[in-house]
Amino acid sequence: MLRAFATPRDRTVSVILLVACGLLAIAAAWTGISDNPPGILLAFVSIAALVTAFTHHWRRARPFGILAGGALAALVVLFVLTILFDISAKKMSPGGLPAGVLRALSIGCMLAAMACPSALVVGSVGGLVMLVRGRVRSGTAA
Repeated sequence: MLRAFATPRDRTVSVILLVACGLLAIAAAWTGISDNPPGILLAFVSIAALVTAFTHHWRRARPFGILAGGALAALVVLFVLTILFDISAKKMSPGGLPAGVLRALSIGCMLAAMACPSALVVGSVGGLVMLVRGRVRSGTAA
């Protein structure tokens, strides 16, 4: 992660992407993300900018593939945990502390799962670009 800030060029690109992430997040919040496709799209692009800020220096397809696979696995696991925490919270008494904690965990898992599609897209596109780029440089392109 810190390699994204290792060289002056990487540092500049990372800072620009982090600023873009912040501005896009503000725009998404201002537009609203509750049943609002433009706001939701801004939020996903903001998360993609955040992920890209820490991965733009990768030059091989393998790390991007690991990112895409991890994002897909995390998406599934987080959705399952969200459902399990929500069901468990509904079975408990509504005013108790454990039910509140389970609801908070359910909401936290859902918010974390919202980052996964953006990371999946960054990993997939980045891996594909690096794979094609490597084949073109080595002369094995069709």
